[in-house]
Amino acid sequence: MSISDIEIILNFYKEFKEKNVKEKNMIKNSIDKNVEKILNLFEQYKKDISQLSNKGKEINFSETMKLDEKINKKIEEIKNREYKIFVTGEAKSGKSTFINAFLGEDILPTGFIQCTSSIIEIRRSKDEKKRLISEEVGGGITREENIDKIKKFLKETAAIPDEYRDIPFNIINDNFLIRFKDNYTEKDLNNFISEIKKEKVNNLTDSETKKGKVDNLTEEEFENKVKKYIKNSNWRKVIKRIILEYPLEKLKEVTIFDTPGVGAEGSVGDITKKYIKDADAIIFIKSVVGQDIESTSFTNFLNENITDDKERSTFLVFTRKNDTKEGDIEQFEKRLEETFYKKLKRENIFILDSLTELKYKEYQKFTTGEELEIYLKEKEKWEEWGVFNGKYKSDLDEFIKGIKKDSAFYKFRDKIDEFADKAHYLKLISFLDMLKKNCEKEIGKLNLIIKSCEGKKGNLQEIKKSIEDTKRKIKDILNAIRGDIPSFRERYIGTDGSITKIAKDLLNFIVDKIEKVAYTEATSYKNIIEKELENFYNYTNDIKEKELKKFIEEINNKILEENKKLDLSLNALLPNFDDEEIKEIFEKANKDSEYYEDTTGMIRSFFNFVTFGFVERTKELRKDKDKEKKLIVENIKTKCKENIYKFENILQESIKYGIKEYEKVLKKNAENTQIQLDLFLSNLKTTEEAIKQINLAEEIVKFYKEKEIKFSNEIDAIHNIIGKN
Repeated sequence: MSISDIEIILNFYKEFKEKNVKEKNMIKNSIDKNVEKILNLFEQYKKDISQLSNKGKEINFSETMKLDEKINKKIEEIKNREYKIFVTGEAKSGKSTFINAFLGEDILPTGFIQCTSSIIEIRRSKDEKKRLISEEVGGGITREENIDKIKKFLKETAAIPDEYRDIPFNIINDNFLIRFKDNYTEKDLNNFISEIKKEKVNNLTDSETKKGKVDNLTEEEFENKVKKYIKNSNWRKVIKRIILEYPLEKLKEVTIFDTPGVGAEGSVGDITKKYIKDADAIIFIKSVVGQDIESTSFTNFLNENITDDKERSTFLVFTRKNDTKEGDIEQFEKRLEETFYKKLKRENIFILDSLTELKYKEYQKFTTGEELEIYLKEKEKWEEWGVFNGKYKSDLDEFIKGIKKDSAFYKFRDKIDEFADKAHYLKLISFLDMLKKNCEKEIGKLNLIIKSCEGKKGNLQEIKKSIEDTKRKIKDILNAIRGDIPSFRERYIGTDGSITKIAKDLLNFIVDKIEKVAYTEATSYKNIIEKELENFYNYTNDIKEKELKKFIEEINNKILEENKKLDLSLNALLPNFDDEEIKEIFEKANKDSEYYEDTTGMIRSFFNFVTFGFVERTKELRKDKDKEKKLIVENIKTKCKENIYKFENILQESIKYGIKEYEKVLKKNAENTQIQLDLFLSNLKTTEEAIKQINLAEEIVKFYKEKEIKFSNEIDAIHNIIGKN
């Protein structure tokens, strides 16, 4: 290969790389432009509708020009876009430094552990002020806007004292102090300590267990320290939530929930679990140095807290990469192949250095090498001064590029930004789809009029007769479907309907899943079962939604079949729920006791009956793990058998509720269509007025069709952006 060939290849690679970087930046920066574009499009849409509405008032067409209230609600979500990131990790893993690096500013003090019951919510301030709001379990609230006092509060008031760092204060706060408040007995205390000791010991090595140690403490030291912590703590003063508001551009669309670190057992409290459920992304921090890569903390955290639908958005981040020796990272990668690459997608695991990223952000502010050199000397950063003048020969650009590469933080940032952007784009698509459906609905209503008047513009009596005929056809379709719905309902919720079989299959499914769960220790086993129940609950909701969608599809096909004889435009009549609307139907059903008993309460009530209260079990029973697991599974099977009919009824009531909602929407659509036709008829005094109304209807339909095409094109454009990303 000649030198010229090599030069051609190198130039091609350079151009290819530059093109990729350019495209990536375009995609990354396009979210703001697209949001602005869609907002402007919507404002113009409203303005056009208002003008047409005023034009149609004199002939009663203004009713057609209304926007669904859900559209206004959705646009607010887009304006206030938020991506919730949940961050947790092992103690001393560099979690606070990681968050500071991600945001590009030292917001959180490092080297301290906050009180675990307190979730620190970091979000953008709306008035450009830095602010702390702290909420206590007992109702006390602290507000602070002085940055020095904010940092002092985080270091002192919100931090756990050094002497208690080796006990599971998060579990103690959530599961004892807040639970029992001041009403506990010595037996309650001893049982609780016994339980957390067992869970701790279960995660120790054999040698540590033989020494009778718990987290480098003897069992007696551990027990005394826990008792001292409980005695010296006031449950009312336990901080349950801290809000930090900062005027950072990065926080415009991201809210970070900094949660307390987990210990070796990987357990979290009930308060933290609620935040996991609402998070868009979950980040677990571990250190490359000073911690065993194969420690059970992340595995337990994953097993006990992360449901199937959350796993794809869970990230494992290893920090302190640059504290390793030469060759360590290669060995570390090999161990990842044997461990975590089997648990998570490879693309969701990162090795980086947060401190180096903070330096990268800091040095980016300098415009010349001379400025940086002066700064490094003033701050006595001699190691970096040596690297700058030696390896990089005082070249500022190359030095900054080198630091960026050493931090490797950009890889993680690109991935999480990709996730956040995709979430925002999907919201834009959902909104545009709502606007498109609004157009289709209004076109359908007016097409009934236009189709009825085809070829009759000059004959007033023929137009009236045709409109009356259309009204009759709609009534005929409605009556026919009302007659068909009972038989369709029977297929789903009758004695031999599909729901009966689904209920049995679902209960067999959860029992089978629980039988396969490896029993380790009571509390951990309870958490894993709770997670499987959460999966089961989500899966049950998916089944309900699929069954209701099947019903809607079948009944709508029946309506279209009936319409072949009548030849009507039925877009305005047919209920057509999207996934979000179906979810809303069942959420509404959860709150409506008249129609539906809360599924969450029902499922959890008869399953959790056998998973709660293990703390009270005797030591003799817990010694035989196989026996205990067998008792649990058998008890679950018994409860399933006892409650199968009740569970069937719950699912049947859910589908029944959905069918009732379908009937209500069908009836409402038919009534609105009849009203529109009646309003049209009421103004037909002369042939000229009839022609005027028909022409306006055609003008409005043309407007909606143009907008429908515009919204469809925008949806396609956003899908293309997601595809490139």
